Amino acid sequence: MGLASLSTLLLFLFLVSLCTSDDQLTPAKPLTFPNDKLVSTNGVFAMGFFSPSQTNSSTRFYIGIWYNNIPKREVVWIANRDNPIIIPSSATLAVTNRSDIVLSDPDEGRIYWSTENNITVKRDAGASVTLSNDGNLVLRSSNGTVLWQSFDHPTDTLLPGMPLRMNYRTRFVGRLVSRKGPDDPSSGDFSLGGDLSSGLQYFIWNRSTPFWRSGAWSGAVFPSYKLSDAGPVIIETVVTKGDEISLSYSVPDESLGIHVKLSYTGTYELSIWNSSLLARTILDAYPRPGCDHYAYCGPFSYCDSTEGFPRCKCPEGFEPNGTTPSGR
Repeated sequence: MGLASLSTLLLFLFLVSLCTSDDQLTPAKPLTFPNDKLVSTNGVFAMGFFSPSQTNSSTRFYIGIWYNNIPKREVVWIANRDNPIIIPSSATLAVTNRSDIVLSDPDEGRIYWSTENNITVKRDAGASVTLSNDGNLVLRSSNGTVLWQSFDHPTDTLLPGMPLRMNYRTRFVGRLVSRKGPDDPSSGDFSLGGDLSSGLQYFIWNRSTPFWRSGAWSGAVFPSYKLSDAGPVIIETVVTKGDEISLSYSVPDESLGIHVKLSYTGTYELSIWNSSLLARTILDAYPRPGCDHYAYCGPFSYCDSTEGFPRCKCPEGFEPNGTTPSGR
């Protein structure tokens, strides 16, 4: 082979490598522990193996999605949160010929996590997985049909465009579930979701005990959040479709790092990444200080949140009896 031919071949291979997408997972291209990862085409999100511990001695690893454009790793979705990979490991995340995504250790014969579609397709025309620009991990068949997506299975974070659903016919209620702690992403005590028995309102539960509630939705338009005169607007929406109702919100740009998170202490936090402070700025949070916790004021009284600091009050003509911690 001449020098000119060799140069042409090298240039071709270089261009092919540039055109190869690293946002997709196929049966022929799995993710291998510990360093392989997917990156969305806009560069905002990445998916790969991580450890929540800040030390190098951690033995627990997970497969998750995080912000790729933020210097501090902030994980927004975890596949195997209650079944960590224990090192040493030869774990892989792969698309199977049954159109499932499977996190397993072939050497140990162990499956850590899997979708369960049970659809058989030909390997040469099989399903593929894409990490979308909005942070949604989407499994599609060869004809483009969506078989599974991470937006239908949130963990503790609600990204823009991710719906929080409930269905009156099937009795399904989608929930955010908090972590156990800052370095423990396994399922914690707090959860956030709708309540089918009390109209369209959302609760935070501490295990099975109500911790906070939003109040019933009256059909009015949800408030929007305008960050500044020239800044983005965050719009919350409720969509009804047959027996299903979903709550979601939208932003003009995914790279802003805006999300809702249910913290391990049970707080609903809407926040944005502040690149100047290299930290999060809280835009809204519940429960608020004062009497915002569920049933805090006791029977026959209410929490007045119209004042600067919410406090318990009695209806007109009634007085406090001092029998509750709040004095109501």
